[in-house]
Amino acid sequence: MGGDNNVVKDSTFSGHFVDGIVMTDDNPTIGGTGESSSNNCILRNTITSTGFGLGRQNGTGIWMNSESNSNLVGGNSISGHPENGIAIFNAGDNVVEGNSVFSNGQGGVIIWDAQASGFIASRGGRPENDLIRGDDFHNYASNGAVNIRGAKDTHILDNFMRNSANSVFNVGVIIDEPSPRFRAAITTTSSSMGASRSSGSPLSAQRSSTSRSLKARAIAPSEKV
Repeated sequence: MGGDNNVVKDSTFSGHFVDGIVMTDDNPTIGGTGESSSNNCILRNTITSTGFGLGRQNGTGIWMNSESNSNLVGGNSISGHPENGIAIFNAGDNVVEGNSVFSNGQGGVIIWDAQASGFIASRGGRPENDLIRGDDFHNYASNGAVNIRGAKDTHILDNFMRNSANSVFNVGVIIDEPSPRFRAAITTTSSSMGASRSSGSPLSAQRSSTSRSLKARAIAPSEKV
């Protein structure tokens, strides 16, 4: 908690009772500094839980919480958790790219303004400028592949979303309380699959730059996420 510029890659996580990997703040309510976890790279890991199958209620594969901003989550396999595979609560400028997220109890990824909803474990502003790109979401038991609750300026590009026939919801993207800018962004990407995003878009330039700089620190030039 409260750690920056760390790399976790090419590892296997299993048997965890609740969450697999957590990036959050050093909780000031129990004597911490309140520092968040930012600029971390979580790459090519296998994160498997038996929690959903055992009927547990809580647990997600990767959780970014409380202003844990500008992290890269790429190339991971995430399955079996009671909640969503990836959760972003009150955090922004994160890149979620090239992951396989499947067979979790709720959905693929959730981006949530949790503090505004009274969730006491989260603090910080509204989630902004998160990028969900090139992921494979499938076999999610409820909710959608991507769930947006109170976030803004989220970009969802070039993902593959498919579900089982016995799911509660066969929905790709669920938007709860979206901003007009988010509606415009997703309409554009749905029709163009991300290929015709304006090169002059500040968000496009910012996210591309962040993704490249994070990968450069963690991956050799010959490797790919």
